[in-house]
This record gives sequence, structure tokens and C-alpha cells, in this order.
Amino acid sequence: MDAITSEIDRLQARIGLLQELRASPHATPELFDALERTFGVAGIRWLFEHSPALGGCPVQWVLDGRTRTVIDLVEAIGYGVYV
Repeated sequence: MDAITSEIDRLQARIGLLQELRASPHATPELFDALERTFGVAGIRWLFEHSPALGGCPVQWVLDGRTRTVIDLVEAIGYGVYV
């Protein structure tokens, strides 16, 4: 049962971040276009994965106003640049 509770907590935290992202002025159409071009439907999920190149979760970078850095990384990945 603890595993289920942990998963519920993780998902609730993700929902909170998604709601912040939806309301954020830093979540630009350019970001979502780059995510879709590079990752397809998995683009939003990628925002929640740890990125060694960023040293953290891309969604937090976007919420902190560093969207351009995330877009540049997504485009580099799309072009096959190892990051």
C-alpha cells in the first residue's frame, strides 16, 4: 500500500507542476512546438525527466523563466547533438 500512496503523491506533485506550467507566461508556443517536433506526444513527459545537461528537470527551468535554454536543448536533441 505504501507504494500506491507514494505513486499518488508523485502524480499529485506532477499535476501541480502541470497546472503551474499551463498558467506560466514562460510556457510558450515555441517550446511546445519544439517538444512536439523532437519527442512527439512524449514531449510533455520529457519535461519531467531529469536532464543531465540542465542538471535538473526541464519543467523547473521553464517555470524559472529559462525557457530559451530548454528550447535550445530540445532542438539540439532533435538535430542529433549529444548533450
